[in-house]
Amino acid sequence: MRIGIVVLCRYSSSRLYGKILKEIKGKKVLEYICDKVSRVKGIDGFCIATSVEKDDDAIERFCKKNNVNIFRGDLNNVSKRFYECAEANNYDVIVRINGDNIFLDKDLISDAILKFKENNLDFLSNVKERTYPKGMSIEIVRKDVYEAHLKNMTSDYYREHVMPYFYDNEKLFKTMYLYNEDDSCKGIDLALDTQEDFNTVTKILSLTTKLHYKYNYKEIVSLYKKINDKQI
Repeated sequence: MRIGIVVLCRYSSSRLYGKILKEIKGKKVLEYICDKVSRVKGIDGFCIATSVEKDDDAIERFCKKNNVNIFRGDLNNVSKRFYECAEANNYDVIVRINGDNIFLDKDLISDAILKFKENNLDFLSNVKERTYPKGMSIEIVRKDVYEAHLKNMTSDYYREHVMPYFYDNEKLFKTMYLYNEDDSCKGIDLALDTQEDFNTVTKILSLTTKLHYKYNYKEIVSLYKKINDKQI
């Protein structure tokens, strides 16, 4: 069983154009993400899934320069791009990561993969009810299950957002939701979506004193709270 991470991103983000290749402390956002996903335990590889649009040539150039696997597909039908990327890489199980998740927790993903395998699941998520910060989402699905239901994802909403079909039809699948017992993370948004988010991310990373991929989600939340409590 081959397990792979698919990182969905595009250059032409409507709220912060080019955010995926913006630099913070000398590293591009996508570089931070690649650093972390490459260190997730229990995977056979990862791939950047972007679109065939000309804007995303810049992402392809980055991937080629850094020897990172890339797949290019449909801009708007993201669910199809997600599936086709997994198919092209022969992944049997797909871990979906968003390109705005610069603070993803590699150990959290590793633990989720282990639970997915141990319980022989169709779908696993830590997104429902959002007990983890936004921007640290993990969704894992069996490729054959996704393929079987892809034809049912006919609405623009399903096509754009990749996974809502599985929440709306959860009784069809062997599903597990992960919940954080510590409620101190509720309502915290660490996703990189806007210029304001970019400013916040920059401030958080300015406080880091060790390699960025060694920080877990609790440590990042602590730094976030320092900034928002105006302690710096």
